[in-house]
Amino acid sequence: MFDLRTMIQKMIKEGKIVPSEVTVQLLQRAMEESGNDKFLIDGFPRNDENRAAFESIVSHIFLGLWSVELVRAV
Repeated sequence: MFDLRTMIQKMIKEGKIVPSEVTVQLLQRAMEESGNDKFLIDGFPRNDENRAAFESIVSHIFLGLWSVELVRAV
């Protein structure tokens, strides 16, 4: 099984940016496991790539279950 923690630690150590899809998968897992139906995700998405990854991976899963609103930081 592919270990996300090892991959993320390696990328950070190498000074690389973790792919948006990985970040979104971690957010999705945390949201699903939390038992909550409302979330405030501060500082994410930071750019259009993050937003697109979030919308493509998470928003369709939670559509109808939770209200997902992306608020762009000023």
